[in-house]
Amino acid sequence: MWLTIGEQRLAITLDDSETSWALAQQLPFTLEMTNLNASVKHAGLSQRLPARLVRPGTIRMAT
Repeated sequence: MWLTIGEQRLAITLDDSETSWALAQQLPFTLEMTNLNASVKHAGLSQRLPARLVRPGTIRMAT
């Protein structure tokens, strides 16, 4: 599958999950992204995606 951001085209692979399948059902679409706190881009989808709460534990930086 391909993701295009501006002029850049990236090869992507969705994992085998309920959420990925629900996202694929909405394709193709275009997102207009806005800045959040001048450091993060975000956008909303037309439909909510199913999600499963996961608590990953502590994230540690590699040294």
